[in-house]
Amino acid sequence: MRDAFYRKLTGRFAPELFYDRPVAQAAGIEPLTADCGTPPAELIDIALTRGDESFADCVVLTREERCEGVLTVRDLIRMSRDLQERSARERQEQIAGSRFVLDGVSGSLSEIHAAAGGALSEAARMNRRTEEGRRALSEAGQAFAEASEAIAGQRGAIGDMLDCAREIAQATGSIRGIAGTSSLLALNASIEAARAGEAGRGFAVVAGEVRALAESTRRLSDEIGSLLERMNALSLGAASGMEEAETRIRGAAGRMGAADDEFREVSASARGSEEGGRFTFGLTESALREVGAVRQTLESSLESR
Repeated sequence: MRDAFYRKLTGRFAPELFYDRPVAQAAGIEPLTADCGTPPAELIDIALTRGDESFADCVVLTREERCEGVLTVRDLIRMSRDLQERSARERQEQIAGSRFVLDGVSGSLSEIHAAAGGALSEAARMNRRTEEGRRALSEAGQAFAEASEAIAGQRGAIGDMLDCAREIAQATGSIRGIAGTSSLLALNASIEAARAGEAGRGFAVVAGEVRALAESTRRLSDEIGSLLERMNALSLGAASGMEEAETRIRGAAGRMGAADDEFREVSASARGSEEGGRFTFGLTESALREVGAVRQTLESSLESR
């Protein structure tokens, strides 16, 4: 209001218009007042919202309608500067806090990413081993089928039957070796799954199934060995024994087919685990990139201040 007062008194006809009048008529009688409890930001807004004609040079602070002090424009400017500085500090603190949180998230994602990579490798290896075991089991089943056909076609010749028995014994030895190898691989997979902790629980289940299947294959090989011993004992005068042996081999082939079906399911599970691990690996990799971009943005914000 002081500026408006001086503009009136410095006009060309000011002496004739105002010198003989009371000061209140020229200066105005509406001072800007505010309660002492008014927040600084609100005080500044109140002072700035007044028009040019009623702009105040100061703010009168009151408490219970009694004057407690006066804030000049300089005081208001200082208060505005303090508010800006405090806001800037709070913003920097928030950015620093967000960066700290992002660092923690990035560390956790890195660990998850590494675990997902390990799980993906294990799943891929398990998938390969399962496919190899399935192929070996299929080959063994094919060998059983061929042996059964050989026994049925040469039932009348003991010598040929003995030759077939030797072939079956060789096939049984191969199956027993495959079963032992599969059991050892399953044991190694169980150890690796135990080291992986929670992430390896699924692999531990798969390894247990593989070991059980290997044990079943070994027992089946033992049964075939017993059958061959009986065939050798009855080969000189027991044509009916050869027929029984053929029946047993056919039953074994059926069990091998069932085992092959189980291997198919195990193989499908292994492929699913590999695909899930690859998906998780890709997600964590993408999340790490996003976190890195956000952190870089925060760093740029701090540098710009």
